[in-house]
Amino acid sequence: EGQPGPRFRSVPTTDIVARPHAYLRGAPKLIVSFGRSGNSTESVGLLDALDALAPDLPRLNITCNATSALAKDAKAEVITLPEATLGAGGRAVVFCTRNRIGPWVARFKIPEEGALVRLRDASEAIIDEIAYPSMNEDESFARYSDGHPVFRVNELPDPGRRNLDNGAIEPSAELHGVDLRTFAAGQPLRFQAVATDDIGIVGMTVHWRVRTSADQTFHRALLFDDGLNQDGGRLDGVFAGVVEAALPEGTELEFYLEAEDLSGEKKFVPGRPAAASEEEVADELYTLRVPGLAGPTRTLEISEIVSSNQRTVPDDTGQYADYIEVRNTRPEPRTLADLEISENLFGSGGRLKFSEALRAAYPADDLALPKGRHRLIFCDGDTGFSPTQFHTQFKLDAGSGGNLFLFRRTPAGTQEIIDFAAFPPLDPDVACARIGARGRFLCVPPTPGAPNIAAGTLVPLIESDATGTRFLLGVPTRSGRPVNLFSNDSLETGEWWPVLPGQMGDGFERLVTEPVTKKLRFFRLLE
Repeated sequence: EGQPGPRFRSVPTTDIVARPHAYLRGAPKLIVSFGRSGNSTESVGLLDALDALAPDLPRLNITCNATSALAKDAKAEVITLPEATLGAGGRAVVFCTRNRIGPWVARFKIPEEGALVRLRDASEAIIDEIAYPSMNEDESFARYSDGHPVFRVNELPDPGRRNLDNGAIEPSAELHGVDLRTFAAGQPLRFQAVATDDIGIVGMTVHWRVRTSADQTFHRALLFDDGLNQDGGRLDGVFAGVVEAALPEGTELEFYLEAEDLSGEKKFVPGRPAAASEEEVADELYTLRVPGLAGPTRTLEISEIVSSNQRTVPDDTGQYADYIEVRNTRPEPRTLADLEISENLFGSGGRLKFSEALRAAYPADDLALPKGRHRLIFCDGDTGFSPTQFHTQFKLDAGSGGNLFLFRRTPAGTQEIIDFAAFPPLDPDVACARIGARGRFLCVPPTPGAPNIAAGTLVPLIESDATGTRFLLGVPTRSGRPVNLFSNDSLETGEWWPVLPGQMGDGFERLVTEPVTKKLRFFRLLE
C-alpha cells in the first residue's frame, strides 16, 4: 500500500463469493485462485461470480488437480502443481504400503519394532529424521506440538490435523551400564546413564536391591551431571554415580533407573516396579551378579574382533561378514550352550543366545570347546540359524568401535558377565585381539580360528602415553614346549640373551613389554 507498482491483497475465497460486488468491481485486477482439489464449493463459486460480474478480468488458477474446475477454466492461465505438493502450513498423510500407488504412498512397510525415518529433498539431502520406538496398536509417535523438536508416543493419533499439546513430556533416559574396570567384589559400583528433556532434568537415581536378601527394600544411588563424578562435561546429559556398599562376590542385584524433569514428569527404565508382583518385578528390572576380586570369571573369553572383514575369512554363504572369535583357555572343555553374546547388557539391541542356536541347528557336543579351541561368530544381522556357523542379529561398527559382552544367566535369572571387550575403530582386515589368556587387546593381523599370533612370527608394536614409550612384542607359544625367545643389541657381536627364561608354552600368546631405551634391539624366536 502507498508504494508504486502492483499491489497484492490476500482475500479468502469465501469472502469474495459472499460479497462478489465488493471485490470484483472497480480498478482492473488479476485474480489468482489457489485450490488443491480445484473443485471445492468456494472455488467453483468464484468462477461463477467472475463469469457473471467480471468475465474480462484476467485470471490465474493454481491447483494440484489437472481435471478440476480450476484447471479446466478456459478463461484462465492455469498452473498445475504436482499432487505431492504442500502449501504453507499444509499436511500430508503418507501411507506406507505395497498395495497402493499414488503421490502420497510409500512403497514400503515401516518396521513395527521401531526404525529411523528420514525425509530427503530432490537432491537426496536429509532435511529431517526421527528414530521412532516400538508402539502399541493405534498409537503414533508425534511431535509434542507442530514444530516442536521433541517427539512422544501419542495415544490419540490425529492424521492430517494439527498436533495438539498433550501435556508435559516425560524425560528420555537410557542406562549406559556400569564401569567394568572396577566392577569386582568389595569395590564401589559405578553406573552411567544419559537423559534428555524438553525442559531440564532435575534428578537421576538408580534404585537397587539384592535379589536374594530377605529385605527387599530398594536403596538409592544418585547420579550426577556436574562434570565431577566421571560423568563427562557439566550439564552434557551424561550422568554418573556410585553404589558405595561393599558387595561380596556372588551378590545378585536387580535395579532400575529413574529420571525426573522440572515439570515433575518421571521416566522409569526399564520400567516401574510399583504395583507389580514380586515375580513380575524380577522380570522387569535389570540384573547383574557381582564377580570376584579378579573380575569376570572368563571361563571362556572373547579372543578376536574383526569389525571390517573384507577378505580375511568368508562365512558359510561365501560372504565376508564381520566376526567375533571366542576361545577356551582353561584345561577342561567349556560349553557355549548356556551363554549369550551382545553389544549391550542393558536396554535394546540384538543378542545371540547359544542355547537357541543349539536347539535350532547344533548337537550338544558341538558347543563344547576343548582347551585352545576357537569358535567364530559372524555379525551380519542374520536372524536365522546356520547349520554350520553362528550368526548374530547385530553388526559391528568399524568406524566407531563398541563393546561386546559374553554372559550367562544364573539359576535365578541374573546376568553374570563371563567376559567383555571394548574395541576401537578398526581398519579393514585388522583384528582387535587378546594377546595371551586373559591378556590385553592389541590391534594385530587377524588369525581366525587359530592362536592370535601365527606360529613362527613375531608382532612388534610401539606404545606411547604420559608415562613414556614402550616396545611391545607379541610371541606365539607351543603347548608343553619352552618359549625360546632371545634378544641382542647387535646382529654382529654379543651374546643372545633369553627374554622369557624358563617359561613353558601353553599354546597361547605371550606379550613382552620393555621401555624403549636403545635405538636398535633384535629378537630371535627358535621353534
